[in-house]
Amino acid sequence: AYMAELGLNFACFDIIITKGGEAVFLEANANGQWLWCEEMAGLTIAKAIAEVLMGTAKEGVTDSIALLREENAKLRGQLDAQAKEWREAVADERNYQIAQQEKMRVSYKEEIKELQAAVASAERRELHREQMPTMKGRELW
Repeated sequence: AYMAELGLNFACFDIIITKGGEAVFLEANANGQWLWCEEMAGLTIAKAIAEVLMGTAKEGVTDSIALLREENAKLRGQLDAQAKEWREAVADERNYQIAQQEKMRVSYKEEIKELQAAVASAERRELHREQMPTMKGRELW
């Protein structure tokens, strides 16, 4: 419908996928890059496009387009699987980082408690020394 509205026989669409998985249309290129698709899929896309543009397209063109659509679906599946792997890897790394931070926080809390206990003990000893009468020349025990 978009191409028909613009009177285009051919266009390459730029689309991005958001982190939420939503496809967002960016633009249509009337002379977009597609040669990599031809090479990857092993199809004669250039010939098919030329035939469509010249009005000499044969029945085989629709077969090529169907094959291209199948290859596109396969590539999309591969990209989706890779994106899922990456998202999981990022989530795993983030969870690992959070766990490490929590361990450090707990460790620091324990260390602070130990230091506070040591300071309190030293303060009690000092207070006890100050309160103890001096006994020069006398043994305490």
